[in-house]
Amino acid sequence: MKKNKAVLEMREDLISVYGNEKTEQIIRQATADYNKLLNEYRNLPKAVKTHTSLIFAQVSIYRILKQDNPHQAMELMDIYSRKSGAKKRKMFLMMLKLPVLKHLFIRIFTFCTKNMFGEKNGFQVNFRKTTKKELQFDIMRCPYCEYCTKCGCPELAKVFCDNDIYSYQDLPGLKFVRNETLGTSGKKCDFYYSQS
Repeated sequence: MKKNKAVLEMREDLISVYGNEKTEQIIRQATADYNKLLNEYRNLPKAVKTHTSLIFAQVSIYRILKQDNPHQAMELMDIYSRKSGAKKRKMFLMMLKLPVLKHLFIRIFTFCTKNMFGEKNGFQVNFRKTTKKELQFDIMRCPYCEYCTKCGCPELAKVFCDNDIYSYQDLPGLKFVRNETLGTSGKKCDFYYSQS
């Protein structure tokens, strides 16, 4: 857990709020919780575990933080989500600056979506439109929403939903629209990307 990306990236923010000693205590408690979750869900398919390892790390930190101050816990999770989204956004901006990758962006994105967010990964996805310039799909079942709920913190799913906004909103030459998500009581997560 101490090597987990979420923990490493949140450590600085935790220290700024709680100090070194309390942060180490939080990480120890979260690590124990994380290991318990990994054991409880050890029989999940490998492709699903690529998502649940991230989900469980954030769930564990959130559950520990929530014991002291639920509002502050959610604020800290949102800060992490913004930072994580900004890193992905930076990568997408670099891709869009390269003429070859810019031209192929939607096709690459479609391929990645189908391979990382398909049924084998615990999602149920309905692809509505896939062209060179447009990608439109709905997620009808999402492990982020599912396992946040199973772990007793359905409200945390919104943090994962918001990460998409921080990652894709206002990228040059790319339009991203989403009206609802499962994590915010929607009937689906609707995604629409179009490239000019």
